[in-house]
Amino acid sequence: MRIVCIVFAIFHLICLEAAAALEVVITGSTGVLGSALAQQALRLVPAISRIHLGYRDATKLAPLLEKAVVAATTTTLVPLKLCFDVQSLSTLHLDFLTDESSSSIRDSRNSLANEPLLLLNNAAVCLQGASAETLCRSLRINTLAPLLLAEHVLSARAKAHSAASATTIINISSGDGELQMLHPLLQTQLSSLSSMRELHEYISSFLAAAEADAAKHLSSSANLSWLPRSNDDACSDIDKKSNSEIELAYGETPCYSLSKALLNVGTRLLQQEWNERHTSSNNINNNNNNVRIVSVCPGDFVSPMSTQDELARAGILDAQEAAREVLKHMDRYEGGSFYRFGQRIDF
Repeated sequence: MRIVCIVFAIFHLICLEAAAALEVVITGSTGVLGSALAQQALRLVPAISRIHLGYRDATKLAPLLEKAVVAATTTTLVPLKLCFDVQSLSTLHLDFLTDESSSSIRDSRNSLANEPLLLLNNAAVCLQGASAETLCRSLRINTLAPLLLAEHVLSARAKAHSAASATTIINISSGDGELQMLHPLLQTQLSSLSSMRELHEYISSFLAAAEADAAKHLSSSANLSWLPRSNDDACSDIDKKSNSEIELAYGETPCYSLSKALLNVGTRLLQQEWNERHTSSNNINNNNNNVRIVSVCPGDFVSPMSTQDELARAGILDAQEAAREVLKHMDRYEGGSFYRFGQRIDF
C-alpha cells in the first residue's frame, strides 16, 4: 500500500510539473472574444507558464495587455505577431516559426514545439452577404488559417518528438457551422471528405471557381455552381436554376456558415489522421489522448460580428461568459468532436 501511495505521489508531482509549463496561444487575441479568452484563461486554466497573444494590429494590443496584466501573476504575456495573407491559399506567415532575429521569437517557437500546449484558434471574420470576395475572405481566414496553424504546430511537435506532451487545440466555431445550416448538397459533400488532402483540394477548387467568376463579372453572389463536381448526377439540378435561386446556407452570413462547417470537418480529419499516424505498431507507446483537437461553439455573445437576429435572442452572453463556457469544460472534451456548453453535438 505504501508503494502504491509513493507511486501515486510521484505521478502527481510529475503532473503538476507538466501543468506548470503550459503554453497558451490565442489567435485574434485583440478581438472581443480573444481578449476575454486571455483573461479567463488566467483565471480558469491552472499554472500557465506563458500566454502568447496572437495579433495582427499592434494598435489594439495595448488595451488587451492592460486588462490581462491585472490578472497575471506568475504568467508571462508574450505578444506574438501572426499575419495571414488572405490573398494566398498556401502561405501562413508565422513569425515565431520563421524569424531567427528575435530571441523572444526563438523562445516562443521552441516552447510551442516542446512544452504542453493549449492553442485557441479564435481569429475570424463574420461578414454579411455572399459575394465572391466575402466567400474567399471567409474561407481563408476562418478555415484555412486555423487549420494551417494547427498543422504547423502538430508538425513541429511531431518533429521535436514531443507528442507525449499534452496538446489541446480548440478551434472556435459556431452553431452556424452545423451541417444542417447548409444546402443539402453541401451537407453531402462535406460529410464525404475523408482526409485533410481532400479537404484542402475541395477548398482550393471552391475558391478557384469563385475567383474565376468574380474576374469575369459573371456572378455577384456565392452559389452552388462554384462547388467541386465529383458527382454529376448530384449536381444536375443546379444547372436548371439560376444562381440567385440557390443559396449556400441559411441566414444573413452564408459564407461564415460554410467556413465554420469546413473548420469543423478539418477538426475531425486532423484528429483522425493524428490518431492513425500515431497508433501504428512503431508508435505503440504514444498516448493519443495527449493530443486533442476539438471545435467549440461559445454560444451567442455580444460582439461586433453579432447579427441583429442574434442580438435580439434571449439569453445572449457577454464575451466573458462565452470565454468561460469554452474553457471551463476542457476536461470533458474528446478529440475530433464539436461542443457547445460542454455538450457534444453533431456536426
